[in-house]
Amino acid sequence: MHWRKITKILLVVVAVTLIVYDFFPFFNPDRGDTISEVILYYSLHLFSLPLAFGVLCGHFFFPRDGVKPKPYVTLPIAAMSITIDVLTHTYNVEILEKAQTYPFIWFLVGIPVGALFWTQSKEDKI
Repeated sequence: MHWRKITKILLVVVAVTLIVYDFFPFFNPDRGDTISEVILYYSLHLFSLPLAFGVLCGHFFFPRDGVKPKPYVTLPIAAMSITIDVLTHTYNVEILEKAQTYPFIWFLVGIPVGALFWTQSKEDKI
């Protein structure tokens, strides 16, 4: 079996499993426990989560030809965002707490990081 086929099957199984799982907390009378509600909660409290989703979107959906990926550049960016998360929660930095109320900003920052430094090549795609 080819790795591409195994990967496709794995992605479908994981997606279906998450969708089926999400119905259980959705129909539970307590709010705030579905996958999307948990992701929203943590994205409002952490810079790293929306940034990571943005990097993944840039990586997956903005392939470019003739560019060598440099994923090692994303490591200092990840370390910086985690450090900002820790400092924000340790020292209650007000300006950073206000910036966390707009997680889409960190998502948008992550897209070019993933597209520029962790790009995929269109050349080897089927």
